[in-house]
Amino acid sequence: MKWNIYCIGHDFTRDIEQIVALFFEDPTLIFHRIEQKDINEIAKPAMAIAMEYGEEVTVGIQLFPPKGDQTYSISHGEKVEEEDGVARRKHCKRVMNKGLLKVLEHYAGMVQPWGILTGIRPTKLMHTLVQEGKKSEEARHILREERLVTPEKIDLLQQIVDRQLKVLPDLYQLNEKEVSIYIGIPFCPTKCAYCTFPAYSIQGQRKLIDPFIALLKEEIKLVGEYLN
Repeated sequence: MKWNIYCIGHDFTRDIEQIVALFFEDPTLIFHRIEQKDINEIAKPAMAIAMEYGEEVTVGIQLFPPKGDQTYSISHGEKVEEEDGVARRKHCKRVMNKGLLKVLEHYAGMVQPWGILTGIRPTKLMHTLVQEGKKSEEARHILREERLVTPEKIDLLQQIVDRQLKVLPDLYQLNEKEVSIYIGIPFCPTKCAYCTFPAYSIQGQRKLIDPFIALLKEEIKLVGEYLN
């Protein structure tokens, strides 16, 4: 599906692409930079996404579907207190992402269980919160309120992190003779909408699993010998 995206007061095009891709398969987005006064001249189907900056950072979104006269609108604002430019920009993006997710969920009639997460391993985010000293309830609150992750998925993240720390209780305290190795598995039981990793649904790929595991074992052995 092709959408005209009208950006007012921001240039968060990459974030928009990632959120829209959660709802539509291979969407074509055409970006336009306009001013608020020109919003009546847009071409449907379209989304007009306007950012305003003051005591609160506010996003106002209007979604104009390809058919019909119904318009889906939302306004979402948050107090952005970060003074650092990079941190402040990230928070502003998060404000926009949350507003865009909510209006698209309303339009599409579906809920994204991973909220606004795109292109990140959710467990990595949970581990980061734990390392920062966040208690379980505080970490859950951040994931729910700041990232819009559903309680069910937060429970899953907590289970995985607890299991990993049980196996590797010193995961956060690697010494100078230890390394942390990430092994990319190219097969998943399902393909999460948010995921941008080069993995494939296991359906139709089962014949490749045994050869992959055999080569993975060999690679682990060789890397182990090299490290030793």
